[in-house]
Amino acid sequence: CIFGASSGTALTLGNGTISGSGSLLKIGSGTNIFASSETANYSSGTVVSNGTLVVDGSLSGSVNVSSNATLAGIGTASGAVTVTSGSVAPGDIALNPQGTLTVGSLALSNCIVAFELGTAPTNLLGNDKLVVSGALSLSGTNTLQITPLSYMNVGDIYTNIQYSGALSSSITNTLLVTSGL
Repeated sequence: CIFGASSGTALTLGNGTISGSGSLLKIGSGTNIFASSETANYSSGTVVSNGTLVVDGSLSGSVNVSSNATLAGIGTASGAVTVTSGSVAPGDIALNPQGTLTVGSLALSNCIVAFELGTAPTNLLGNDKLVVSGALSLSGTNTLQITPLSYMNVGDIYTNIQYSGALSSSITNTLLVTSGL
């Protein structure tokens, strides 16, 4: 299947199951949304080549995110997720701007990971989080883009990425970019 929403538009898939032996290719600069009631289970994985794919439901199989593309949402992408020169942004701007995106394994290479943070580090409803149930692999120059939503205290510790598998890293640089300060 090929899904593409034009810039400034959104296509929402919900209330069902997508399954089969094919794959999904997300094109177009707009936003495609797997709603919270949607389950996608197909054999050949997902490619996000442009725009934003919001996973609020359940997506199995591998996910590859390339440049000019973003993976977002408050759901689960349970397969291997690879982001190369693209972006990851937990949360869903329409439903729950700050939220938790859960993935299987995660490989980040020369990408941007964007987090919005509230006042309390333990406030799970006011902070973005990325949960990796498998291995986390980092390479190249990755940018952590932090947007404080309100005043943050010196010494506060936020857990933005939680992983349960092995960590492999050949990071040449990690950039921390903040906005709204």
